[in-house]
Amino acid sequence: MSEKDLTHKESGRFYLLAQRYDEAVRELLKAAEENPQDAETFYLIGLAYEAMRKREEARKYYEKAVEIDPEYELAQERLKELIGG
Repeated sequence: MSEKDLTHKESGRFYLLAQRYDEAVRELLKAAEENPQDAETFYLIGLAYEAMRKREEARKYYEKAVEIDPEYELAQERLKELIGG
């Protein structure tokens, strides 16, 4: 399977794991456009921004993930960590 066969979300996850955060964000934002109700995609965008030390951006995307899925514990935990709770 070539890289172009991957979905934007899968590509974003790959780039995130490879610590290629700018590329991860680019792909994950495309995935979020395709499926704006996927809380995990917004969580992954938050992780990428947090890894780039862009805490305010990360917070925004974690909040969006929790807004979509109030039971999303991973996003809740990262959000609490960022806001000092």
